[in-house]
Amino acid sequence: CMGSMRRAEGGVRLLVVSSVVGLVEGVPWRTGYAASKFALKGFFNTLRVELGISEPVPPTVTLAYPGAVNTPVNNARLGTGDGAVDLDLTKKSMSPDRCAAIMVAA
Repeated sequence: CMGSMRRAEGGVRLLVVSSVVGLVEGVPWRTGYAASKFALKGFFNTLRVELGISEPVPPTVTLAYPGAVNTPVNNARLGTGDGAVDLDLTKKSMSPDRCAAIMVAA
């Protein structure tokens, strides 16, 4: 991987897709998910520093923290029946295409 990055003309950019949950502490019922998103932040911020020290032209590392995105996975986690979360993601979230466009433009 590092060999390919060193040979890349025009530099390299790593885009890491996390979640707003990686920035907010104490999200109930999302312990494992929140921990994984906090881990992404720590890992890639440290990688950014290490590559800045070791590489003549370090890659740019961008972490993206989208909020609610209207996907089947996100809709399924809300559940159904008596314990369902009362959210209409079609009104309160962005489409996957919009989310991708924002991240690519960043």
